[in-house]
Amino acid sequence: MAASDKFILPIQRLEVALPVSPGSLNAYLVPLRNSAWILIDCGMSSPPALPGPISQIIVTHAHPDHCGAAAKLRAATGAPIRMHRLESEVLAALNEPEKWLAAEDAVLSQSGVPAVARQKIRAHSLMMRRAFGGCTADEWIEDGDLIETALGPMIAIHTPGHAAGHLCFHFPERKLLITGDQLVEHHAPYIEYEPGSLERYRQSLLRLAGLDIDWVLPAHGLPFQHHRRHIQALLVHCQRKMQSVRAAKARTGKSPHDLAIALWGPPPNPFQLRCAVLEVLAYCEE
Repeated sequence: MAASDKFILPIQRLEVALPVSPGSLNAYLVPLRNSAWILIDCGMSSPPALPGPISQIIVTHAHPDHCGAAAKLRAATGAPIRMHRLESEVLAALNEPEKWLAAEDAVLSQSGVPAVARQKIRAHSLMMRRAFGGCTADEWIEDGDLIETALGPMIAIHTPGHAAGHLCFHFPERKLLITGDQLVEHHAPYIEYEPGSLERYRQSLLRLAGLDIDWVLPAHGLPFQHHRRHIQALLVHCQRKMQSVRAAKARTGKSPHDLAIALWGPPPNPFQLRCAVLEVLAYCEE
C-alpha cells in the first residue's frame, strides 16, 4: 500500500527521510473541516512538505525522529505543538541536563556499566540533545481527549511503554488507528525502563486490542491490518523475552550490563548500550 495509500485511506501518509535508522518516518496529515490539517509526527531534521495550512502539530512521543523538526514547523506555520504532559516533562528536562544525566548515571552505575562506558553514554546523550531541535510543548493532550476532524472524532489514547507519555489516535467512525511506535509491523518496540513500564506496556496493548480497527497507521513501515493478531504476537514476544532475561539473571547472577551483552551482543554505540541495559532492567522487574 505505498503509492495507493492516499486513495485507500482518508489520512495522508508522508514518508519523511531520517538521518538515522530505520531511515524514514511516517508523518500523517489529518484533514479538518476548514481545509486545514493536523500533522502527527514530523521527522527529525528536515520537515515534510505540506499540502496546505497546518492548525496543530501533534507528537506521539518525544523521540527525535518524531519531534526533531517540530520547532521549525511551528516557526514556519504558527501551529502549536501538542503532546502528552509526560513527554513535555522529558523535553523540559533537556534544559537541565546535569539533573537527568546524574539520575541516569546512578541507574547505569548500579546496573554494572563501567565508568568509561558511562562517560561515553553521557557524551552521546549531550550530543543527542541537539536532535530534538528545541522542541517544546505548547499544549498537552491527555488520555481520552477528543479532537474534531473532517473524519469524525479523533480520540487520544495514552499507551505507555516505549515512552511514558506515548499517544495513539483512534478514529472510531473510520476504524483507523495512528499508532506511533506502539504498533509497527514486524517489529517490537524498545521499552524505556522506569518502575512498572513493562506492565503498563502490556496493559496498553490489551487496551488497543479491544478497539474495532480496520487499518493501523504506524510511524514506520506501511499501514497494515489484523491489529489483534499483531498485538497477540507482541504479547507472546514480550513474555518470552521476559522469561529469557529473568532465567539468565537467575542462572548467572550477572549485572544488567553483563546480561545485556551476553543476551544480545556488544551494542554498536554508547546510546544502544544504554538502551540495552535499561531494557534488561524493564524485563527483570518483578
